[in-house]
Amino acid sequence: MVFTKPGRGSPLRQIPSRKPFTCLNTEDDVRCILARIALSVTMTRLSLSFALCFIALGGCKSSKETAVGRQVISAAVDKTGRHYPGTASVSGPSRLTCLEASGAGGSCFVVAPGYTGNLQPGGSRGTSGPGTVALDCSGTGDFLQCSLQIN
Repeated sequence: MVFTKPGRGSPLRQIPSRKPFTCLNTEDDVRCILARIALSVTMTRLSLSFALCFIALGGCKSSKETAVGRQVISAAVDKTGRHYPGTASVSGPSRLTCLEASGAGGSCFVVAPGYTGNLQPGGSRGTSGPGTVALDCSGTGDFLQCSLQIN
């Protein structure tokens, strides 16, 4: 029994409570089966929600920070010849290093303050000051990818 608070001039009265719903030994009970399905669907949705939040908040950055003061930008060229350049802002003189470039004769084509030209994978060059660093891929092949580290 559940007791309610007295209202205006009403005495304390008893309200019958419902027996809680349990699924212990009733495997065939439809209510138990539906409750298990609802719990399973809820847990699946909750897991997917957490996974999507983790991906959205932790996995997507336009320029990936690798360490304090370091960035890695990437660029690509698809088989139709469409370019997908990478860009980053630098606040002062920086060191640029071509990390990788795919395709025959692949290189990183860089436009930066104080330098414009191709860098072979492993090659480095400095910039003269603040500004924007732009990266594009050079080479021959159906699909080109390149990446540049900025220190």
